[in-house]
Amino acid sequence: SYYLHHVVMHHRENNVFPRDMSSTMPYQRDTITGLLSYCARYWTHQTLYLGYYAFKTGRIGLGIYYCVCWTFYLSGVTVLYKINPVGTLWMIIFSSFLTGLLLMQGNFAQHMFIDPKRRFDNFGLAFNYINHECNQKTYNDGYHIIHHMNSLLHWSKVPKWFEDNIEKFAVRESIVFNAIDTMQAWIWLVTGNWKGLHNAWVDLSPGPKRSLDEFKAMIEERLVPLDGEPDDN
Repeated sequence: SYYLHHVVMHHRENNVFPRDMSSTMPYQRDTITGLLSYCARYWTHQTLYLGYYAFKTGRIGLGIYYCVCWTFYLSGVTVLYKINPVGTLWMIIFSSFLTGLLLMQGNFAQHMFIDPKRRFDNFGLAFNYINHECNQKTYNDGYHIIHHMNSLLHWSKVPKWFEDNIEKFAVRESIVFNAIDTMQAWIWLVTGNWKGLHNAWVDLSPGPKRSLDEFKAMIEERLVPLDGEPDDN
């Protein structure tokens, strides 16, 4: 499920709704209700949609493999539940639910700032954070814009690539935070800690750092629900 969901679907469709089931586009991304709706859609759609997505995009072998694996998994959980309901509930069912919830919350936060003008551009559909220990624990996943641009770039080369191409981030008004990670940025957002976010924000534009009000207006514009498909023409 993870390979088909994240590596294939999420990265290929690049957070574009509705082709990417894990897209954050249609949600108000600074609210708890938005997060809960997002997670509920994941749990109610992932099993059937991922198989459908694989077959629809011509990945027949992967689709068959996915369906077979899910069949064996559900069969195994059913058998184990009959043998030991309590153990199966807590060790498999609950842990799977919790893991999925945490993973989706992470993805929701990584893609909470979407520039309406660049919703299909990697520079506008995620944000980076720098100078935080979490990057050392997650193979520089905090440079999430670069992660979507080239997920095959070795993690040790990501910071240097960011420095070498920082002008591209500035021109496209990408969001970059200093010394806070994704979770802290999300918590500050939903709790309304605009001053904390503004202090951590790295303004890449030339001239003095923009004011708190200007920053808030820019961020609020990137939180509204979005829809649409990219123009392939």
